[in-house]
Amino acid sequence: MVQEAFIPRWASPPGRTIRLALEAQGLSVAEFAAAADMSPHAANSLLSGQTPITMAVARALESRVGGSVAFWLQRDGQYRDSLALVEADRWASRFPTSDLVRLGWIDKPDSWTARIDAMLS
Repeated sequence: MVQEAFIPRWASPPGRTIRLALEAQGLSVAEFAAAADMSPHAANSLLSGQTPITMAVARALESRVGGSVAFWLQRDGQYRDSLALVEADRWASRFPTSDLVRLGWIDKPDSWTARIDAMLS
């Protein structure tokens, strides 16, 4: 039996990873914001996932808390992809899937991601 890849139905903002890295370094959010030349508001927006990680922020993260620029940019990209998938799941769940299957308009989806694909097609 082939096991399907795990695809979470949630999005974890990079801020969680950043907070853990800051804690490991013994840095506060305010200290990081000052070192990264960011306002406290901008730092909190970054940590909540509202503001994407830019190249400049990724460089600041690399130098202040570790990880590479590529790691931080990829972490943010994964978060943004997950957000889109979560929204697509919400959208697809509004359709009467069982009725569409019963009427023969779509095949029965075997996963939540297949339901999204079925609704999009």
